[in-house]
Amino acid sequence: MYDDGASTVGQIIQRCDDVEPNAFDTERKVEWLGRLDGQIALEVWRLPDVSEFWYRYPESMDWNVLVKFPYDQIYEYWLRSMISHQNGETDKYELAYTMYNNALGEYTKWFWNTYKPMQGYISHRAYGHLHHIHADYFRGVG
Repeated sequence: MYDDGASTVGQIIQRCDDVEPNAFDTERKVEWLGRLDGQIALEVWRLPDVSEFWYRYPESMDWNVLVKFPYDQIYEYWLRSMISHQNGETDKYELAYTMYNNALGEYTKWFWNTYKPMQGYISHRAYGHLHHIHADYFRGVG
């Protein structure tokens, strides 16, 4: 597979589990990552249809996530915040969610400065970039 800095769903989950051991099954974490990529596609990339971002275990484990290095730490922070929230660990949740929110803000700022999405649509430059990824890359076949 061509490597341009994109991590797979499985790699993200493994990195999270290495740092934050937990009892949640992989299927749940895949679902959480799919929800996050759907949110990014809708709110940051401004795609009109995000239904295909519903990741499924085990098929999605080799799919590339949407956000590449150096911004892909968003996913690990997101998973850690979800784990802490589900465990009722308020302090850990607040820290992880703050880290996630800051990382998402930095990525959003970079994306919007680079691709200039405005007025509910994205630029032709962004569309070309997203179309390349959307076509099949983030699914791990590009």
